[in-house]
Amino acid sequence: MSPLLHIKGEQNDSYLASVLIARQENGYKKLILLFDETGTRTGLLIAGLLYLLIDAAGILLLFLIGRRFVRHALIPAEESFTRQQEFVAAASHELRSPLAVIRASAFAIPGAPEHSGKLIRTILKECQRGSSLIKSLLLLASADSHTLSIQKTCFEIDELLLNLLELYEPLFHSRNGRLLLELPEEPLPCVYADPDLCRQILTILLDNAAAYGLRQDNAAAYDLQKDCSEEIGSGFVSPQTLNAPAAGTAAGKIVLKASNIGNTIFLSVEDHGPGLNSGKKERIFDRFYRAEGSRSDKEHFGLGLSIASDLAKAQGIPLSVSDTEGGGCTFTLQIPTEQL
Repeated sequence: MSPLLHIKGEQNDSYLASVLIARQENGYKKLILLFDETGTRTGLLIAGLLYLLIDAAGILLLFLIGRRFVRHALIPAEESFTRQQEFVAAASHELRSPLAVIRASAFAIPGAPEHSGKLIRTILKECQRGSSLIKSLLLLASADSHTLSIQKTCFEIDELLLNLLELYEPLFHSRNGRLLLELPEEPLPCVYADPDLCRQILTILLDNAAAYGLRQDNAAAYDLQKDCSEEIGSGFVSPQTLNAPAAGTAAGKIVLKASNIGNTIFLSVEDHGPGLNSGKKERIFDRFYRAEGSRSDKEHFGLGLSIASDLAKAQGIPLSVSDTEGGGCTFTLQIPTEQL
């Protein structure tokens, strides 16, 4: 058998040919095999073009999907960068104020020695204010970098609540308000969380309730963003009485509640203050967020609830805000009773 031969016809047709020669008694016989490959070549050409189009469409589709994926992947990074810039700008603005007061008071002392005592007290107060802001910023930075020390353990939550009640009663009394603790009749089970962080979260919520939840004026700002105070000393429980309602009214009452539902302890701080509209609720946990009416309050930086939210997230504990029945706000913390 001969090797394959390519034969072209006059009509642009093409054949594959092979010749077989067989020897017989009376001579030789030839067998010629022809295969018309004209249609096959056309089909291969069409198939090649089809595959080329499919490949081109696939590459284009892959490019579009990749571009969309990268664009969506960059959105969180861009938002994070924007938030970081806003955070740095807001922190710089907040730090500038106490530094300006300290500088002005220090320059004023030589020219007014008779007022040196008052100026020194002002400097010390602004130093404490700046120190508190720096502590809050460092805590937020630890939460952002996931270096926050978390030590979860089982502890009795009712003991913590009783301790907070004893600690905060003088503060609310000094502001013509009342702090009530509502516990279920049956003993609460132990919860599984970091007791120090839970105490700090509840401290922030009670601080905010004392600062804003006792206000009766509905036009007053209720941003609830108070600087996180780690201690309550003689300088924090001020004898100054705010324009709060009488202790017997609902508006002057803050309720610290605890309830057990399933495997979760629900802790809530409920007030009957002005409340929040929907727009403010969406931003209430944002850093440095303060309502317009509270921006003149130098004691608050707008970091308290942001810190509380970050401390709760670090433990995997939900923290939410809702409307109090009859007016006001309720912040709720959900702590599991067993290790997940």
